[in-house]
Amino acid sequence: MFFQSLSSPIMGSRAAVFAIVFAIGCISYFSLKREPAWEDMGLAGLSIGIIWAIGHFFSFFTVQKATAVLLVGYCGFANAFFHTHWQNPVTALPWYGTLMEGRIIKIDSRTSVDSRARVKDEAIKHYVTLSNVKYLSGVEQDTNPLMRDVRVRLRYNDPKHYQVGQKIELRAMLRSISSPSFSHDYDQQFRAWFENINGAGYALSVGKVVEDGEGNNFRLKFYTILGQVQQRIQQTRQNIANVIMSQTGCQDCKAIEAILLAGETGLLAESVRQEFAASGLSHLLAVAGLHLASVMGVCVFVLRKGLACWPYAALHWPIKKIALITGFLLGGGYAVLTGLHVPVLRSYFMLAWIILALLVERPVLSLLRFGWAIGLLLIVWPELVRDVSFQMSFTAVLGLICGYQIIHHYEQNRYQHTPLWKRSWLAAEGRNLFFASFFAGMATLPVIAAHFGTFQPYFIIANLIAVPITSLWVLPWGILSLFLMVFGKASWALAMMGIGIKAIILLAHMVARLPGSVFHIPLMPEAVLWCAIGGVTLCCLGTRRLRLVGGIVLAGVIGVMAFQLPPNLLVSPDGRLVGLIDHKGLFIILGHDPYIEKRWMTGFALNSVQHFSSEEGGDTATRNQAFFPVGNAVGDKGQPWPEYLHCQSGGICRIFLDHFGMQGREILLYYEKKKREDPRPPALLNMEKANMKKACQKAALVLTLVAYREPCSAFVGQEINTISIRKSGALNIWFKSASLRLISDQQVRGMRPWVREPGQRGLPNLPLAASE
Repeated sequence: MFFQSLSSPIMGSRAAVFAIVFAIGCISYFSLKREPAWEDMGLAGLSIGIIWAIGHFFSFFTVQKATAVLLVGYCGFANAFFHTHWQNPVTALPWYGTLMEGRIIKIDSRTSVDSRARVKDEAIKHYVTLSNVKYLSGVEQDTNPLMRDVRVRLRYNDPKHYQVGQKIELRAMLRSISSPSFSHDYDQQFRAWFENINGAGYALSVGKVVEDGEGNNFRLKFYTILGQVQQRIQQTRQNIANVIMSQTGCQDCKAIEAILLAGETGLLAESVRQEFAASGLSHLLAVAGLHLASVMGVCVFVLRKGLACWPYAALHWPIKKIALITGFLLGGGYAVLTGLHVPVLRSYFMLAWIILALLVERPVLSLLRFGWAIGLLLIVWPELVRDVSFQMSFTAVLGLICGYQIIHHYEQNRYQHTPLWKRSWLAAEGRNLFFASFFAGMATLPVIAAHFGTFQPYFIIANLIAVPITSLWVLPWGILSLFLMVFGKASWALAMMGIGIKAIILLAHMVARLPGSVFHIPLMPEAVLWCAIGGVTLCCLGTRRLRLVGGIVLAGVIGVMAFQLPPNLLVSPDGRLVGLIDHKGLFIILGHDPYIEKRWMTGFALNSVQHFSSEEGGDTATRNQAFFPVGNAVGDKGQPWPEYLHCQSGGICRIFLDHFGMQGREILLYYEKKKREDPRPPALLNMEKANMKKACQKAALVLTLVAYREPCSAFVGQEINTISIRKSGALNIWFKSASLRLISDQQVRGMRPWVREPGQRGLPNLPLAASE
């Protein structure tokens, strides 16, 4: 039955099936907890080949089809395996500021409104990516150049007159890529592994150019030409942004115009970004497939209609193909102006297949072209299968194909019985955009909820209005304004573009103010995400029975999202930050790290964070108690802490689990405090030791965040210290009614080539010892 469904009319093309199976093979490899051995890889491939040969020899068609599917999945698994092991190893970085030199391969900047900026230019952060980095000071000065690249943030007073291909010298502080802040968090190390990034840091001195990149070497010439082109493009983008911001009118409208026409993302106010995110319109602020398709569509339409008005061209030239090729090239120019980001490149590649289908007069929404595009992308970049933009593009295209197959016959019959005067191009395009927004929005809904932890109930309604305005009004006027900027007459076109943007901003403001506009959902494990994508795939491409299975899978995913509870206790990867999650919000027991705290609040849909208002954990009266209840104290924002959390000034906290159904059990937390003379009397200290002995007997878990201290020598339960936390990574703890549930980052990610323990530096890069 399954193989009959693969050849059904709805599935359409074997290319799409094989591409999906190939992607499943890539997912299977990246989801493993341990790295497979080369011998196991060869044995598995040989076994599948033998089974396929037996089925082919004895004409067992079912076995032959099954092994063919397994073989495609094995190819995806092996492709991801070889791409992973093809990467360079991560090298240890120095712990101190080091003088180094490297060749610039990328220059980018990020504009942000930073209230901590001491000067105006400090809010604009400039970054350079350096390759062949060689240390010029310290014990590493005689080592070989790094095999991977490093990304350095330049100082605000650096002249920044650099070009790609130049070799610069500067002193910088480098750090390895950090581990996830909690289990199931975004894995930055995975992305850095495939982007050939060794680490990142910030400059301690102004850079100095030591080589201009000129010479007879082909690579140097290539870098020099690339740097000149990149500098010219960057200057053009800056000029476009300056022209836009010099106009009169709405400041937020001009900032969005700069995003859509020049890729300048740091000029928009944070409040407007939050309103766009709450209304489900944040994708309009990131140039991707929607913007490229709209720009190409407008260019093709205008060129084709313009050439059709010329009788000679209409009779003798292939105006359709000329318009398609010209629109494709103009779309490439628009992609260059907006920054050539990875989603833009991937969308441009997908649109190239659509243009090719139109040139050879083939169906555009074809599963054959969809399968080939997905397959080629994963063959070249198998790591894209874990990228959120790729997953959203995949599900959106599936939704469009499935949706247009459903309404195809209805539209044909309706068009045949519609009078000519009602067959308006504008109405047809508006109707197509309406259906495209609906189908793509419904298909990407599970992916958005699983990745970003938010669900916007009104996002479909908002997109049904905002997407047509963007495609039919905002971007056409934007293209015209880019053309008129050459002649200095773009003011009126930008003003017309601003009218549409102002309407979208008003729509986002209204939708964000509606009751229940955003529901926050704790981030899901990766397995739930794969189930959601699998359910969408079955609903879009399967037969009736497979669609029923897909619907059941999606219902299960929705149930998991609705009833999953966040952990009660969080420990950072380095063990220096401990947080307690309560119905009132996040309470930081130990440490302070703004980045990790923000990740915790975002990942578990928390609205507030509280810290101890006193460094010693309470006022003077409560310090002389053996264990004072923190619930009697207040945090830095004036809210009382949970009553089941009791702490003392010596660096010990007790979390009583009676509130969670574990009668008589508790968690002991030892953390380091500043050394000071204890003002408490000896009798109280002796009573504290007796209480600690009883607490150790009742403890279900002991967290020791001080390496030199042994709190419970006779404790026979579970104990976690600083060393084990640094080996296992971030720790999530749930307080269940029967027992504690602990999940570490190592349990989620396993021991893979891109995974490094917190504090693990990588392969040593020290010079060889001197020979006698």
